[in-house]
Amino acid sequence: MIDKKQMIFRAACELFAKKGFKETNVPEITNLAGVAVGTFYNYYNSKEEIFLDVFNYENEQIKKDLFSSITPDDDPISTMTRMMILSRDLISSNLILREWYNKDLYSKMEKHFYESNSNNRMNEIMQTYLVELIQQWQTEGKIRTDLDSGMVLALFNSTIYVDMHKTEIGIQYFPQLTYKLIEYIMKGVTDGSDLSVTHSG
Repeated sequence: MIDKKQMIFRAACELFAKKGFKETNVPEITNLAGVAVGTFYNYYNSKEEIFLDVFNYENEQIKKDLFSSITPDDDPISTMTRMMILSRDLISSNLILREWYNKDLYSKMEKHFYESNSNNRMNEIMQTYLVELIQQWQTEGKIRTDLDSGMVLALFNSTIYVDMHKTEIGIQYFPQLTYKLIEYIMKGVTDGSDLSVTHSG
C-alpha cells in the first residue's frame, strides 16, 4: 500500500511536470493526492521543499536514460552525438528540470542537489564512466589525445545547457545552433575531420 507521503510526492511530480513550479500550489497537490492540506505539512514544510525532492528524482531519471543510451562499442561520434541530442531534448522538454534556471529557486536547488546522496552517487557513476570511455577512445586513437579527458567531457556537457538560454542567445537560431555546436565539438575532438551531425526536425 502506498503511504501518504508517496501519494503526495507522486501528485507533485505529475503537477510540476504539467504546470511547472510557479503555476502549481499545495492545495492542488493535496487534492490530486486525495489527502488534506494539513497532511502535506506533516511531510513537507513548503512547496519549495517538495519541489526539490521532485527535481532530484527527475534529475536522477534523466541520467539513467542517458546511461542506457551509451553503447561502448559504437564510435565516439555516434555515441556522444546521440547523448548530447538526447540530453538537450530531455532537459528542454521537462518543466521540472528547466526550473534549474529559475533565479528564485536556483540557490536552494543547487544546495539540495549537491547534498543529495542518491544524485551524488549517480553523478559520480556517470562522470567516471564517461571519463573512462573518453580515455579508452583516446587510447584507441579515435579522439585527440592532446586534450584532457575532463576537458572533452566538459565540452560535451556544455551543449546540454545552451538550449536553456535560447532567449538570451537568440531564439531564432534554435535548434540549428545546438546542432552546429555538436558538429563543431565532434570535429574538434576528432582532429577536425570532415564530420556532420545527422538529426531530424
